[in-house]
Amino acid sequence: LKKANHATKPGLLAWIKFGHFQLLAYLLSSLGMFIYFCLYLSEMVNFNDSQMDAVFFRINLHGYLEILLLLIRTINEVIFGKIGFGDALHHLSLVVCFMLVLNVASCKPYGWLICHMQALHCPLFFWYFGCRQNSFYESNKEIASICKALFPPLWYFAVGYRCSIMVSSAFLTLIAKDYFVFSVVFSVFLLMLYLDTNWTSYFMGALIPTSKTNPVGFISLGIVSGILSAFYL
Repeated sequence: LKKANHATKPGLLAWIKFGHFQLLAYLLSSLGMFIYFCLYLSEMVNFNDSQMDAVFFRINLHGYLEILLLLIRTINEVIFGKIGFGDALHHLSLVVCFMLVLNVASCKPYGWLICHMQALHCPLFFWYFGCRQNSFYESNKEIASICKALFPPLWYFAVGYRCSIMVSSAFLTLIAKDYFVFSVVFSVFLLMLYLDTNWTSYFMGALIPTSKTNPVGFISLGIVSGILSAFYL
């Protein structure tokens, strides 16, 4: 997500290839989230305690997919010199969280939050598909205009959603007196709040033409959805 240095980028062809790898990673991540929620809904129809193993399998499977895609994106960003301090913090936090879910018993029930943390990947797919300079479909004005119309509301919703679901979950762990998990979840919330604020400024500033979307409504909708998810999922 690091802002491109146009003075040092390795040429148009390499720039486009960077975007293609990012696009593929975010597409697969979005599909992974879709399958994750489809499996979740199927489990909820006739849920019983015997299905807990299937639940943890679903959570871990999605976690491994995200780690694999994270590795691909990180290599891509390093090769093309587009990884920044914020990106490195984000990547490291995902790895640490997944390792905690796999190895710390008290963190295991909160593994589902890892999937919800990836909510930004859906709007980022549209960013690399038709919004950014030299995006996959930049030359097709109709597709590009659709992507540019979809990106801002999806982005604002995702920012509100993932921040609110994390702070709400942190509150629930505090009420449960699970202080270690609280410290982890609340720390991730603070990190995401910092990153999302900076990334929102960058992406909306780089969007041409400038978006006229009112962020308040979509962020509010995301916040409400995140709170409900934290309490009822």
